[in-house]
Amino acid sequence: FFSAFLSMDRTVKILAYLFLLWPICSANAAEPTCDDGIQNGDEFAADCGGSCRRYCPIPSYEYHEKRHCPDRDELGITSSTGVEDCASKCNREPRCISFEFYPAEGAFVCALSSSCTVSLSQWSTAELLYQKVVCNLPWGTVSDGINCD
Repeated sequence: FFSAFLSMDRTVKILAYLFLLWPICSANAAEPTCDDGIQNGDEFAADCGGSCRRYCPIPSYEYHEKRHCPDRDELGITSSTGVEDCASKCNREPRCISFEFYPAEGAFVCALSSSCTVSLSQWSTAELLYQKVVCNLPWGTVSDGINCD
């Protein structure tokens, strides 16, 4: 077998390798799951959002499912790789107080706002509203970014 393998041309050797290794490689290829620690499938971040049904917690933001503020995306609408990327964009913009995040045509949309709050938002079918947590704590007190205590 080995001497016959050595006499094969390069293309045939490559095809032989693929034929022999395909069952091993394809058996190890895992399907996306909601507990693999990876943003895959239709997840908005690692193991949350989309079909995972878990919301995606973002430090320093309150999460509000199916809420949006019509015409309050004055800081721009961009594509995003995930909810953390959208939060990062909002954090880089000093005027941003909230962002809407939602899937659209195989991508994610990130709409930044300097005026959208939960009290101004309306029910929607798909959008997720993340509003920055603002803590008015005594000087020197550190918040965990989620709770103001």
